[in-house]
Amino acid sequence: MQKTDNWLTMTLWSNTLHTELSTRTPTVDLAVGGVLALLAAVAVHSALEPGSAYVVAVVLGYLLLAAVIWLRWPRKGWSAGFWTGRQGQPLLTLGWGNRVTLVRGIVVLLVLAALSVPAWAAEHAWLLALLSLAVLSLDGLDGWTARRTGTISAFGARFDMELDAVFILGLACLLVVLDRAGIWVLLLGLMRYAFFAAGYWLAWMRAALPASRRRQAVCVWQVATLLACLPPWLPQTLVAVALSTALGLLVLSFLIDIVWLYRHGKRA
Repeated sequence: MQKTDNWLTMTLWSNTLHTELSTRTPTVDLAVGGVLALLAAVAVHSALEPGSAYVVAVVLGYLLLAAVIWLRWPRKGWSAGFWTGRQGQPLLTLGWGNRVTLVRGIVVLLVLAALSVPAWAAEHAWLLALLSLAVLSLDGLDGWTARRTGTISAFGARFDMELDAVFILGLACLLVVLDRAGIWVLLLGLMRYAFFAAGYWLAWMRAALPASRRRQAVCVWQVATLLACLPPWLPQTLVAVALSTALGLLVLSFLIDIVWLYRHGKRA
């Protein structure tokens, strides 16, 4: 009888723990993502032999990504509609939209981990460009999935946006490491962070910007230009022209946003 009671107690505790982990935090999703990231890194290592540094970079990168998701995961404010399902009820799992973004993040790590093995990256620039193209192709699928499954959230939108920003900066770093462009190309990735840093000193720059197709188009153009410049198929002159054009469009886009914020933020 005592053994039966102990077994029932352990079963109830296990079920409760599983429910808490799977429905109130992204623990299970992050664990599955970690396994996928490790398997992908090992597969690349086995097939193309980039070296153990590559696998370590992927693993460390994923641990950092998972830590950021865990720390920024909104544990409060569900009743305020931060994250709602189809019927307006709180949805406390990672959600299918964010799962797609997490998979895209793993592919991003497979690309950026090449920074740890520059010689290998130079030999496999075409592979990195194809993986980058896959990341670009998946961009938008997470939002579509979130809308289809009723898991739209402010967290998901921010997750997608920050992943894009890291990806752009990482691609710019790759171009510098591969000697495809000068250090100035890092402006393509750093300008966004400088924009947000300015908000700490200028209150009017902290106002929310309206959704913009122009902003999305410039982001896609940045990524497309950066990945097109990765392989050695373009001469350096065309690489410089393409990257300069992308930078000019980005500067223009930021200027438009800054003017809008100045006009509306000052008025507010």
